[in-house]
Amino acid sequence: MIRQAKESDITRISELYCLYIEDSFFVHFGKGFLKELFKNIIISKHALCFVYEIDGKVQGFITGAFQLSKLFREMFFRKCHVWAIKVMPQIIRYPSSIKYIIESFLYSVKAHIENINSELLFIAIEPEFRKKGVASLLVDRIIKDFRNKGVSKVKVATVKNNKGVNKFLESYGAYFEREFKFYGKNMILYIIK
Repeated sequence: MIRQAKESDITRISELYCLYIEDSFFVHFGKGFLKELFKNIIISKHALCFVYEIDGKVQGFITGAFQLSKLFREMFFRKCHVWAIKVMPQIIRYPSSIKYIIESFLYSVKAHIENINSELLFIAIEPEFRKKGVASLLVDRIIKDFRNKGVSKVKVATVKNNKGVNKFLESYGAYFEREFKFYGKNMILYIIK
């Protein structure tokens, strides 16, 4: 069953993120950071979050933003003291992480596509539910909500060497827009109509 995420799902969503999006820079900030991130996504009017639930357990999730820069402003500048507390231990341990924090704020510029502000952000699914149509169900649901709010095109970025995700996006009908570098990785930007 696909349903809108609730605050009670935050811990499980954070776990799935850590398990299956482990190469993400955000993982290094720990579960407290991720819980705050997903809490803000779930309650924001600038974002969407849905979960795939079986027998009362969340087995996958997807998030998206109507306009990532507005979501970032809402999250980080309104509660900058909370975020500072969450990231400070990582910065002290690894001062080089500051460059990744700055790059995070530049993402919207690097992934800019004229007249396309809405974006799929994160998707993670337990392995036993992959290749069974769950990703398509989650993407269908979030795209439907984007459409209901008047959004006609949605962008999504993925790591170039993530062959599984790229194959899924292409089979879903997403089309290649361009490549760009982010966190030192080669990324592909797709558009879903």
